[in-house]
Amino acid sequence: MKNANKKTDAQLLADVQAELSWDPSIKADDVSVRVKDGVVTLGGHTTTFADKWHAGCAAQRVSGVASLVSEIKVELAKGEGRDDTEVARNAEIALYWMAGLPKGSIKVKVDNGMMSLNGDVVWAYQIDAANAAVSRLQGVTDVSNNLVLTPRSCNDTVQSDIAAALKRCASAGATPVDVAVKGSQATLTGQVASAGERELARRAAWSAAGVNKVVDHITIAA
Repeated sequence: MKNANKKTDAQLLADVQAELSWDPSIKADDVSVRVKDGVVTLGGHTTTFADKWHAGCAAQRVSGVASLVSEIKVELAKGEGRDDTEVARNAEIALYWMAGLPKGSIKVKVDNGMMSLNGDVVWAYQIDAANAAVSRLQGVTDVSNNLVLTPRSCNDTVQSDIAAALKRCASAGATPVDVAVKGSQATLTGQVASAGERELARRAAWSAAGVNKVVDHITIAA
Protein backbone atom coordinates (compact mmCIF):
# COMPACT_ATOMS: atom_id res chain seq x y z
CA MET A 1 0.00 0.00 0.00
CA LYS A 2 1.28 3.41 -0.93
CA ASN A 3 1.72 6.03 1.74
CA ALA A 4 -0.76 8.85 1.19
CA ASN A 5 1.75 11.24 2.74
CA LYS A 6 4.50 10.37 0.27
CA LYS A 7 5.74 13.43 -1.57
CA THR A 8 5.29 13.52 -5.32
CA ASP A 9 8.28 14.19 -7.53
CA ALA A 10 6.92 17.70 -8.10
CA GLN A 11 6.76 18.32 -4.34
CA LEU A 12 10.28 16.99 -3.86
CA LEU A 13 11.52 19.21 -6.69
CA ALA A 14 9.99 22.27 -5.05
CA ASP A 15 11.35 21.35 -1.60
CA VAL A 16 14.89 20.69 -2.82
CA GLN A 17 14.92 23.94 -4.80
CA ALA A 18 13.68 25.79 -1.72
CA GLU A 19 16.36 24.20 0.49
CA LEU A 20 19.08 25.12 -2.00
CA SER A 21 17.82 28.71 -2.07
CA TRP A 22 17.63 28.80 1.74
CA ASP A 23 21.28 27.79 2.25
CA PRO A 24 23.44 30.95 1.99
CA SER A 25 26.53 28.93 1.02
CA ILE A 26 24.92 27.84 -2.26
CA LYS A 27 24.35 29.86 -5.43
CA ALA A 28 21.07 28.14 -6.20
CA ASP A 29 20.64 29.81 -9.59
CA ASP A 30 23.64 27.84 -10.87
CA VAL A 31 22.35 24.44 -9.69
CA SER A 32 19.64 22.54 -11.54
CA VAL A 33 17.39 19.89 -9.98
CA ARG A 34 15.65 16.87 -11.52
CA VAL A 35 13.54 14.32 -9.65
CA LYS A 36 12.33 10.91 -10.80
CA ASP A 37 10.79 8.33 -8.48
CA GLY A 38 12.28 10.06 -5.44
CA VAL A 39 15.81 10.13 -6.86
CA VAL A 40 17.20 13.67 -6.95
CA THR A 41 19.78 14.61 -9.59
CA LEU A 42 21.69 17.86 -9.23
CA GLY A 43 23.27 19.49 -12.28
CA GLY A 44 24.73 22.83 -13.26
CA HIS A 45 27.98 24.17 -11.91
CA THR A 46 29.70 25.65 -8.87
CA THR A 47 32.92 27.60 -8.54
CA THR A 48 34.36 25.40 -5.76
CA PHE A 49 34.22 21.74 -4.79
CA ALA A 50 33.03 22.80 -1.33
CA ASP A 51 29.96 24.47 -2.89
CA LYS A 52 29.19 21.24 -4.76
CA TRP A 53 29.41 19.33 -1.48
CA HIS A 54 27.13 21.84 0.29
CA ALA A 55 24.52 21.48 -2.45
CA GLY A 56 24.49 17.70 -2.02
CA CYS A 57 24.11 18.02 1.75
CA ALA A 58 21.22 20.46 1.32
CA ALA A 59 19.36 18.09 -0.99
CA GLN A 60 19.82 15.15 1.38
CA ARG A 61 18.30 17.14 4.24
CA VAL A 62 14.92 17.15 2.50
CA SER A 63 12.56 14.43 3.73
CA GLY A 64 11.41 11.99 1.07
CA VAL A 65 14.63 12.05 -0.94
CA ALA A 66 15.39 8.39 -1.67
CA SER A 67 18.86 8.93 -3.10
CA LEU A 68 21.03 11.63 -4.62
CA VAL A 69 23.02 11.83 -7.84
CA SER A 70 25.34 14.82 -8.22
CA GLU A 71 26.31 15.78 -11.77
CA ILE A 72 27.42 19.26 -10.75
CA LYS A 73 30.55 20.43 -12.53
CA VAL A 74 33.15 22.49 -10.68
CA GLU A 75 34.23 25.46 -12.81
CA LEU A 76 36.87 27.41 -10.93
CA ALA A 77 36.48 31.17 -11.06
CA LYS A 78 39.08 33.15 -12.97
CA GLY A 79 42.26 33.40 -10.93
CA GLU A 80 41.22 30.60 -8.53
CA GLY A 81 43.12 27.84 -10.30
CA ARG A 82 46.23 26.48 -8.62
CA ASP A 83 49.20 24.40 -9.72
CA ASP A 84 48.73 20.73 -8.82
CA THR A 85 51.93 20.74 -6.78
CA GLU A 86 50.67 23.69 -4.73
CA VAL A 87 47.27 22.06 -4.20
CA ALA A 88 48.91 18.81 -3.05
CA ARG A 89 51.23 20.65 -0.66
CA ASN A 90 48.32 22.62 0.83
CA ALA A 91 46.35 19.38 1.24
CA GLU A 92 49.22 17.72 3.10
CA ILE A 93 49.42 20.71 5.45
CA ALA A 94 45.64 20.65 6.03
CA LEU A 95 45.70 16.93 6.79
CA TYR A 96 48.64 17.35 9.17
CA TRP A 97 46.84 20.00 11.19
CA MET A 98 43.45 18.27 11.17
CA ALA A 99 42.87 16.96 14.70
CA GLY A 100 42.35 13.22 14.97
CA LEU A 101 44.07 12.18 11.76
CA PRO A 102 47.11 9.86 11.89
CA LYS A 103 50.19 11.83 10.85
CA GLY A 104 51.82 10.77 7.61
CA SER A 105 49.47 7.88 6.84
CA ILE A 106 47.43 9.63 4.13
CA LYS A 107 48.97 10.11 0.69
CA VAL A 108 47.77 12.88 -1.62
CA LYS A 109 47.81 12.93 -5.41
CA VAL A 110 46.47 15.78 -7.57
CA ASP A 111 45.91 15.68 -11.32
CA ASN A 112 44.46 18.80 -12.95
CA GLY A 113 42.70 19.76 -9.71
CA MET A 114 41.29 16.27 -9.14
CA MET A 115 42.56 14.99 -5.80
CA SER A 116 42.83 11.41 -4.57
CA LEU A 117 43.47 10.36 -0.97
CA ASN A 118 45.03 6.96 -0.26
CA GLY A 119 46.12 5.19 2.91
CA ASP A 120 44.82 3.42 6.01
CA VAL A 121 42.90 4.81 8.98
CA VAL A 122 41.57 3.22 12.16
CA TRP A 123 38.21 4.97 12.51
CA ALA A 124 35.48 5.69 9.95
CA TYR A 125 35.17 9.30 11.12
CA GLN A 126 38.77 9.84 9.99
CA ILE A 127 37.71 9.19 6.39
CA ASP A 128 35.16 12.00 6.64
CA ALA A 129 37.61 14.25 8.49
CA ALA A 130 40.20 13.86 5.74
CA ASN A 131 37.60 14.71 3.13
CA ALA A 132 36.54 17.81 5.07
CA ALA A 133 40.16 18.93 5.48
CA VAL A 134 40.87 19.09 1.75
CA SER A 135 37.51 19.78 0.09
CA ARG A 136 37.60 23.51 0.83
CA LEU A 137 41.08 24.15 -0.56
CA GLN A 138 41.45 26.49 -3.51
CA GLY A 139 42.08 24.75 -6.82
CA VAL A 140 40.32 21.49 -5.90
CA THR A 141 37.73 20.36 -8.47
CA ASP A 142 37.03 16.86 -7.15
CA VAL A 143 38.04 14.55 -4.29
CA SER A 144 38.32 10.77 -4.61
CA ASN A 145 38.55 9.37 -1.09
CA ASN A 146 40.17 5.93 -1.29
CA LEU A 147 41.10 5.64 2.39
CA VAL A 148 40.78 2.12 3.79
CA LEU A 149 39.47 1.35 7.26
CA THR A 150 41.94 -0.94 9.03
CA PRO A 151 40.15 -4.05 10.38
CA ARG A 152 39.80 -4.27 14.15
CA SER A 153 38.17 -6.79 16.44
CA CYS A 154 34.67 -5.97 17.65
CA ASN A 155 33.94 -6.25 21.35
CA ASP A 156 30.94 -8.10 22.78
CA THR A 157 28.86 -4.96 23.32
CA VAL A 158 29.22 -3.41 19.86
CA GLN A 159 25.67 -4.35 18.77
CA SER A 160 24.06 -2.78 21.84
CA ASP A 161 26.41 0.21 21.53
CA ILE A 162 25.27 0.86 17.95
CA ALA A 163 21.61 0.36 18.90
CA ALA A 164 21.97 2.92 21.69
CA ALA A 165 23.62 5.40 19.30
CA LEU A 166 20.83 4.94 16.75
CA LYS A 167 18.23 5.56 19.45
CA ARG A 168 19.97 8.77 20.55
CA CYS A 169 20.08 10.09 16.97
CA ALA A 170 16.54 9.11 15.95
CA SER A 171 13.99 11.88 15.50
CA ALA A 172 10.89 11.90 17.69
CA GLY A 173 8.35 9.30 16.57
CA ALA A 174 10.74 7.67 14.13
CA THR A 175 10.57 3.92 13.52
CA PRO A 176 13.62 2.28 15.12
CA VAL A 177 16.42 1.06 12.87
CA ASP A 178 17.48 -2.51 13.69
CA VAL A 179 21.14 -3.50 13.81
CA ALA A 180 22.78 -6.92 13.59
CA VAL A 181 26.52 -7.48 14.04
CA LYS A 182 28.48 -10.46 12.76
CA GLY A 183 32.24 -10.30 13.11
CA SER A 184 33.24 -6.80 12.05
CA GLN A 185 30.17 -6.26 9.85
CA ALA A 186 27.10 -4.29 10.97
CA THR A 187 23.82 -4.69 9.06
CA LEU A 188 21.13 -2.01 9.32
CA THR A 189 17.46 -2.61 8.49
CA GLY A 190 14.36 -0.47 8.89
CA GLN A 191 12.69 2.56 7.40
CA VAL A 192 13.47 6.27 7.73
CA ALA A 193 12.00 9.47 6.34
CA SER A 194 14.90 10.75 4.25
CA ALA A 195 18.31 10.00 2.79
CA GLY A 196 19.75 12.32 5.43
CA GLU A 197 18.35 10.18 8.27
CA ARG A 198 19.70 7.07 6.58
CA GLU A 199 23.14 8.67 6.44
CA LEU A 200 22.94 9.51 10.17
CA ALA A 201 22.19 5.85 10.91
CA ARG A 202 25.13 4.74 8.77
CA ARG A 203 27.44 7.15 10.55
CA ALA A 204 26.29 5.85 13.93
CA ALA A 205 27.19 2.30 12.89
CA TRP A 206 30.54 3.34 11.44
CA SER A 207 31.42 5.03 14.73
CA ALA A 208 31.48 1.73 16.61
CA ALA A 209 34.90 0.36 17.47
CA GLY A 210 35.82 -2.60 15.29
CA VAL A 211 33.22 -2.13 12.56
CA ASN A 212 34.88 -2.13 9.14
CA LYS A 213 31.81 -2.81 6.99
CA VAL A 214 28.25 -1.48 7.15
CA VAL A 215 25.54 -3.18 5.09
CA ASP A 216 22.70 -0.74 4.54
CA HIS A 217 19.25 -2.28 4.04
CA ILE A 218 17.46 0.85 5.25
CA THR A 219 14.61 2.05 3.04
CA ILE A 220 13.08 5.50 2.63
CA ALA A 221 9.43 5.78 3.67
CA ALA A 222 7.23 5.36 0.59
